[in-house]
Amino acid sequence: MPTSMFQKIVSATGFHFVLILFVLAGLLAQTPAPSPLPQPSPTASPTPSPTRAPSPTPLPGAQNFHQWGSITVFNGLPSDSVRAIAQTPDGVMWFGTDNGLARFDGRRVENFSPGGSETNQVLALKTASSGELWVGTRSGAFVYFGNGFQAVVGTGKLGVTAIVLSREGFLGTDTGLVLRVQTEAGGTLAATPMFPDALRADDGNALAISSLIEYDGKLLAGTTGRGVFVVGDGSVSEFRS
Repeated sequence: MPTSMFQKIVSATGFHFVLILFVLAGLLAQTPAPSPLPQPSPTASPTPSPTRAPSPTPLPGAQNFHQWGSITVFNGLPSDSVRAIAQTPDGVMWFGTDNGLARFDGRRVENFSPGGSETNQVLALKTASSGELWVGTRSGAFVYFGNGFQAVVGTGKLGVTAIVLSREGFLGTDTGLVLRVQTEAGGTLAATPMFPDALRADDGNALAISSLIEYDGKLLAGTTGRGVFVVGDGSVSEFRS
């Protein structure tokens, strides 16, 4: 090959080689732009799961073997007619029935007669803050102290239908009277009427006291047939709303 031709080929080849180097250098000099990071899609605020009420803890003094169920004469209840329910601080449940008082500790039923067969119809139950159970029957009121029943003097011939315990004890009767209970010498409990005459309906019949409550420093008595009365020492008046 002639020398001039060979020099031209080398010159052309060198030129292209240099051009390729420049192109590669330009490509390497260019910093690729980072691809945008994926943005998290907006999500709704998480809905809080409903709060579950804590399971009740076993009652002190009582053995709770039942979550749901019934207690009837089949389980030892003296009657299926239950008029009153109360719970003492030890967790024991008490049921006042038409045929006696029943004690249920979560496992077994034990029956009581507060003061003989004539007192088996229980009309009202109330637990004192000190733990005593007050029982109103068709024939008087009794207090259960844990080792027996003590009769409230002055209530033996009365049906005790309502009980309220606060600074003092008060009893409502089915003869239209409200009684105050006080402790006498020797620990005897005695009841005396708070007003002389029984509450009466328009026809002259005595009004049964169905409920008692202390409200705003006053004693209110609900009746079967004539509304609510305000009871005070020696006086009684209709409650006006």
